[in-house]
Amino acid sequence: MFRMILDRFGGGAQRTDLRQNQWRSLRRCARAALMGVTMLTFTGIVSAAGAVTMDSPEWKNLVAAARAEGQLSVAASSSRDFDPVYAHFSKKFGIKTVISYGGGSEHADRILAERRGGIYAVDVGHVGANTVNRRLIPAGAVAPFEPNLLLDEVKNRSNWYGDRLWFVDAEQKYSFAHSADFEHAFDLFINTKLVKEADLAALKTPHDLLSERWRKKLVALSPMMGQSGNSYFRYSLLPGFGLEWMEKLVQSPNVDFVSSSRLIEDGLAGGKYAIAFFAIAAPLDKMESLGLPVKRIDHVFEGTAGTMTAGSTAQTIHVYDRAPNPNAAKVFVNWLLSREGQTFIHDNLRNPPNPRNSLRKDAPKTNVSPQTIPQAGRKYHPIDLLPEYQSQRVEIMKNIQSWYKKTHK
Repeated sequence: MFRMILDRFGGGAQRTDLRQNQWRSLRRCARAALMGVTMLTFTGIVSAAGAVTMDSPEWKNLVAAARAEGQLSVAASSSRDFDPVYAHFSKKFGIKTVISYGGGSEHADRILAERRGGIYAVDVGHVGANTVNRRLIPAGAVAPFEPNLLLDEVKNRSNWYGDRLWFVDAEQKYSFAHSADFEHAFDLFINTKLVKEADLAALKTPHDLLSERWRKKLVALSPMMGQSGNSYFRYSLLPGFGLEWMEKLVQSPNVDFVSSSRLIEDGLAGGKYAIAFFAIAAPLDKMESLGLPVKRIDHVFEGTAGTMTAGSTAQTIHVYDRAPNPNAAKVFVNWLLSREGQTFIHDNLRNPPNPRNSLRKDAPKTNVSPQTIPQAGRKYHPIDLLPEYQSQRVEIMKNIQSWYKKTHK
């Protein structure tokens, strides 16, 4: 079930349950109607002259309007620890954050059900790109992102990698990517008691991974799960892997495809499985840090290219259509995407896989893993991020899931 943890009061951040969210949303809507003659949503007020900074009247007016709304409601991932970010935001701006935690599919189920009942309870989302693209955007639940940007330093494309703003949806307007991993290799998680250096050396191409040597010793999240969709999509298009390999993978009898990250974690650490891939990295990285026989391997197959990946909940953000606290949402996304906000993420999110590599050029990379930072002269395919790739997402995922269902009833 949807994972609403006990209420937390820390730096103004609070976790709440669904029923409380619904009633509070309705009460806020009523208050907004009564205040309409005196308090207008902060849109279209920005002066055309001069850059808007955190010292500008426009910004200060926006913050005041956000405080009057009273809170920010966030749909957040249960596997990405952004609590320090939410708590710091609350303390800095005096805006309480109410955070609902869960997986992408759980969020989509809840949010779309609420909206069918006329309830709009969530302002911003840290939800994976696969769920946002497949379910939330087509349902009209996500608002265009750029109208929420106010600070000049955020809107200025020269401050971002590649001198552009990055999005992970086909229309390049809804789900904003503030961070990305520049991956030079294929992530494998191994049981160190079962996999030796010679075994890894024998994995020269992606096809070697599917050999009889590893029969029933491989595990991955099912392609039917939203959390794994980006990986299946990405490697279907990446040179050296491709659709032919992907079809063989999802129909392979050598791989156990599971619907729960816990099955991967327990199976890998316990020795049922030797190798895991297309898995949620955070709990596996934590197991490695605790001394369990689990290790992440950045494996380079021959003839494969690097990827620029940004589909996870720790790398993207979106704003919901008809957000109940639109001013608070604007303050949050502008602060999060500022140099200050991105630097805070780098300096304070220490649980793997955070901190993620910010796409802001001016955010210090001191605490970021060198493996996620782009290397000079290396070619990276931004499959998660460009429309020429994203326009193929629906058809490719339909094919992958069809291949999978032919073998796995």
